[in-house]
Amino acid sequence: MPLRFQATDEAVEKFDSQLSALTAAWRRDPRSADKRRAAIRAAGTRMLADRGLDGANLKEITASVGIAATSYGNYYRNRDELIRDILHHHFLALDGALDAIDPLPWPPGEPDHRLTVPPLRRLEEMASALLDAMAEHEAGQRVLLAALHTLPELGQENLRWLYRGLVRRIERVLPLAIPRLARRRALVTPLAMSFFAMAGNFVLWFRDDGRLSRAEYARLMVRMTVDGGKAAFRSDVGKARGMGQRALPEGVLLGGGVRERGRAMLRDAVPARQ
Repeated sequence: MPLRFQATDEAVEKFDSQLSALTAAWRRDPRSADKRRAAIRAAGTRMLADRGLDGANLKEITASVGIAATSYGNYYRNRDELIRDILHHHFLALDGALDAIDPLPWPPGEPDHRLTVPPLRRLEEMASALLDAMAEHEAGQRVLLAALHTLPELGQENLRWLYRGLVRRIERVLPLAIPRLARRRALVTPLAMSFFAMAGNFVLWFRDDGRLSRAEYARLMVRMTVDGGKAAFRSDVGKARGMGQRALPEGVLLGGGVRERGRAMLRDAVPARQ
């Protein structure tokens, strides 16, 4: 059978074209891959927040930003990995909002010196910062509320550590706002987690044109936390287990920038013992 040189030349040209495209991709600036991951993450955050966890798959999300469905594995292996990345960046955004109000670290043994405003006012500022950050990143907060407890247990380890870092920021201010808590440390963590939860759920019901402003809700959070802490101290809550003081842990949560702490957490952090 005679060889068809025309077809052979076309095949060679096609192969050369594909090889050139692959070579260009290999030589591409690595930062472009980060930009594509960020685009996928943003699209996934919005899609999952609008439709729910079962309303979008990874192929659909990647296709929405112009990336071939067959290439999504180059960025995220599965949807759980995408959700973990969404929550990781969301926690870092919340941490950055709190860090702007109450930067880490405090001088060892001298936490009061970093409080340039009264502790109650500092708690109110932290509440406002959390509410503003959650409003700005509302889609991420909705994904957090829906998805955190659906991830495989191993996938939650670093996210739980990041969450505990946010709670510990509140924990260290509470005993200054309610000094008697220093004598019953068992109350500090539950109060701090409740404080964070009051902020976290407001995206589900809050309206800018509602009867309660965001600033008023921040003051309400502080009032409920402080009054609740004082009432709990007067009762027997936490009395049996909370007489000793517990120092905050040293490590990545107490120094460095937000990105550096986040990278360190993902690399080698171990969840704090409860």
